[in-house]
Amino acid sequence: MKTKLLVIALVLVLGISTAFAASGSARLTINTKAQLNGTTLEPGSYKLSWTGEGDKVQVTFKNGKHEFTAPAKLVQISKPLYSAVVTDKSGAVREIWLEGKTTSLVFTE
Repeated sequence: MKTKLLVIALVLVLGISTAFAASGSARLTINTKAQLNGTTLEPGSYKLSWTGEGDKVQVTFKNGKHEFTAPAKLVQISKPLYSAVVTDKSGAVREIWLEGKTTSLVFTE
């Protein structure tokens, strides 16, 4: 019985730690001009890729020949029905939700 509980606990711990260790990619369409760490994101289609875990994630935005990287952190969320770019009043990107993903990318300047 103790062995069974130990195995279950180990599986839970490994599952939780891999949920926060991430690398991934997604496509994102930005409809209006936005700012991220001093870089202007023009409207268009971007390929996002990210590596890292917790609050130490590097996100790369690629649009054609233009590419830049910004620091972010991963936050657990419920799967959104659609992708969205969350901005503040000044147009600075604060968060990106990706359709079907259980994590969001949160940016702080």
